[in-house]
Amino acid sequence: MLFRALLICGILISTIQAQDRWVHLRSDGFELFTNAGAKAGRIELVRLEQFRFALGKILGKPELTINPPAQVFLFKTAYSAIDPIQMGREHVSLFLSPSTRPALFQARLAKLLIESNSDRMPAELERGLIALFSTAEVTGIRLTLGKPVPAGERDKAWARMHLLAVDPETFGKLRVLFYNLSKGADEDPAYRNAFGKGKAEIDGQVDRYLAAGNFPAVEAPSRPMSVDRDFPEKPVASEDIAQKLAAIKRERELLAEYEALLKKGDTASLERAIEIGPKQAEPRFLLAQRESDLRKRVELLKAALELDRRKASYWQALAEAHTALHDYVEAGKAWRSAEQAAASPEERSRMQAGRLDVERQRLDFEEAQKKRIAEENERELRKLKDAEIAHLRTLEARVNQGGTPSAKVEAWWTGPQAGGKSVGMLQQVDCLGKQARLIIRGEDGKIVRLVVRDASQIAMVGANQQSLGCGRQKPRKISVEYFPKNDTRLGTAGDVATIEFPE
Repeated sequence: MLFRALLICGILISTIQAQDRWVHLRSDGFELFTNAGAKAGRIELVRLEQFRFALGKILGKPELTINPPAQVFLFKTAYSAIDPIQMGREHVSLFLSPSTRPALFQARLAKLLIESNSDRMPAELERGLIALFSTAEVTGIRLTLGKPVPAGERDKAWARMHLLAVDPETFGKLRVLFYNLSKGADEDPAYRNAFGKGKAEIDGQVDRYLAAGNFPAVEAPSRPMSVDRDFPEKPVASEDIAQKLAAIKRERELLAEYEALLKKGDTASLERAIEIGPKQAEPRFLLAQRESDLRKRVELLKAALELDRRKASYWQALAEAHTALHDYVEAGKAWRSAEQAAASPEERSRMQAGRLDVERQRLDFEEAQKKRIAEENERELRKLKDAEIAHLRTLEARVNQGGTPSAKVEAWWTGPQAGGKSVGMLQQVDCLGKQARLIIRGEDGKIVRLVVRDASQIAMVGANQQSLGCGRQKPRKISVEYFPKNDTRLGTAGDVATIEFPE
């Protein structure tokens, strides 16, 4: 197939004759080169512009664009081409001649314009819209929409778009449907918002419409322009056209190399593929699949999605990479975009399930983190207390054996020192599961709130410690040493280290 395309380009270049008179014409959306005469070029530009305008009206974007820019070659003699639209790095090239099959060309052009200007919508709707525009006809500056496709191609996707496009009541509302769907809305509310009917009700209408077999054509909105006066021509040397076609041939050769590199799939090949196709997303996506560093993988996937937002698989890979990094917020966003990019209800359901699952993973991870931190704190405190108890046992043993204390008095506590102290009247004890919150009115009259993380780990001194219960307390004097540590959730200023109830 590729060889034939290259051969065709070679034939075209070789048949450019010096006596051919080539002209160049330009419209807002297309640049056209032709040897069929300026009038034929203007007629073709009008057809392309009305096609672009009518499709844009349905999509809610009158100024549809093609990137990279489109250049059109209109030949006065017939030629064969596998694909009338060829993608290149600098231009999208459109080849037209008397032998061009209009339905094939217009279907390819509609697909190109849809993919270049909108996020993914349900595949059935995109397919139906492409089929509808494959039979569009332009006479003068008027575009007729709705000419039936061949009987064997009249499926439900085509019938749905035909029904909604030929009826003046619904034609203008199609842009609302496509806008909502392109923003990720579910199909049923999108249909209701556009037509006041749910998808199931529209489906019933489509079934009856298809069975009836009456498919009228209508005149679509058109853009004011003149076949005779618009798009003035400029002469172009045939040698320049030969150079342009030679450049397209080189692009095809590079495309062949690019496709071979993708099949190889190793890192060096994919990096070379990016050099050849800097605006192509696929090599970046494949390179991301090979990247073991999760953060680098995320960057590669983001770069791929900047070039192609319509691939649900790209968004899914980004969501999974964010999940592996425990970045559940970004993972959730990526899963939602994957839902929007899904091409079928089944794929959409899978992406939705992924989004719901990542929320569960987020909650599980946060709970595990809290448990881990609590266990680490408990282990550290137990370690410190065990060390101090062992030290005290050593001192006790020395005294019991009649040892003489050294002249230097050793500090009995070598762990972290409680940096805060509150002395005042105990007002209230709030029981919070395994924790407790002490509310103390200090000697200066200010209220201090402190948290007891684990009562079993707190040293209490004084005759009344056994009566420390929940709720309002009989005012009694209390002295608390604590580690200053603000807890905004509990509203406390520190963690209790010791509690003393003076006599």
